[in-house]
Amino acid sequence: MPYISTVNASMDINKTASLPVISIVTVVLNAKNDLLKTIESVIHQTYSTIEYIIIDGGSTDGTVDVIKQYQDYITYWVSEPEQGISDAFNKGIDRATGRLIGLLNAGDQYQPNAVEIVVHEYLNATHKNTFLCTGNLFIIEWDAVFKADKNYAFKLPFMMPVLNHPACFVASEIYQTIGHFNINIKIAMDFEFLKRCHKAGIQIQCIDALLVIIDGFGVSEKQYWRGYAEVLKYSDNKLLTLLLPPYIIMNRAILSLIKLLRKC
Repeated sequence: MPYISTVNASMDINKTASLPVISIVTVVLNAKNDLLKTIESVIHQTYSTIEYIIIDGGSTDGTVDVIKQYQDYITYWVSEPEQGISDAFNKGIDRATGRLIGLLNAGDQYQPNAVEIVVHEYLNATHKNTFLCTGNLFIIEWDAVFKADKNYAFKLPFMMPVLNHPACFVASEIYQTIGHFNINIKIAMDFEFLKRCHKAGIQIQCIDALLVIIDGFGVSEKQYWRGYAEVLKYSDNKLLTLLLPPYIIMNRAILSLIKLLRKC
């Protein structure tokens, strides 16, 4: 039987009726140490009208104990087997009731004012039902800030631009109209989802502010060629996608050289 909790004693998401509820979804599997810092970054946001959802894939390493330790700050959590990251994302999205939904994987950390920055942009947006934003990302492994690519529109049909999925916040109405993540995609689910949004005419707002810190590229780095194969499968211009590997290898080599020089 799965562990399920809906305890939320310390967080009253309706205490500020004039401000929108923001849903944060964290997916995790056997990553108790990584999850700890992610939870801390969420519960210490300067913006308080947050509901926090954790989807655990059936961890056996003590991750559930960490969740229970913080369950007073968690709106909903579950620990049960899932069919991959996309499936876990979808479970969290289905539980979310906020106007905006952010997906923050275990190990990733929001800057303390990240949600507050996003809400400010959202409140000033003309079309709130199609609000989709992202921001800048700091990667500890590379000691570098990756800025969201404002020129994403040209690239998105055939490659994943720098859109920093951990820094994305999506209006709940978009998931209702565009659909959820494709559970058949195991690595490049963010590419396929954002491409669908782009084809539907939804513009991605790139906020020039640091929103998230991550350790490294994660599963997309460890299984790069599988992710590339998925991008190729769903690309609108397969010829251009086929030309990407030399460009990416060169770009990674430059980043590695910069990383090495910084250590000298």
